[in-house]
Amino acid sequence: MKFVLKEGQMLEDVFPTAARAKIFPATGSTEKSKKLDARKFLGVIKITEDALAIQRRMRDEWDEDSD
Repeated sequence: MKFVLKEGQMLEDVFPTAARAKIFPATGSTEKSKKLDARKFLGVIKITEDALAIQRRMRDEWDEDSD
């Protein structure tokens, strides 16, 4: 099935909400998705070791696990 939307035309203009849920099941949910709250990941990490040494050690751990 193929649908063509003209410039400026929205999906809501073509399909009413009830019909959209049947045609496009993935978009049938009318709930808004939660947005990521990036503020909880904000911060500074203080390290005493060289950053390159930390990266190499972490990569070596990955190589050991793949055996």
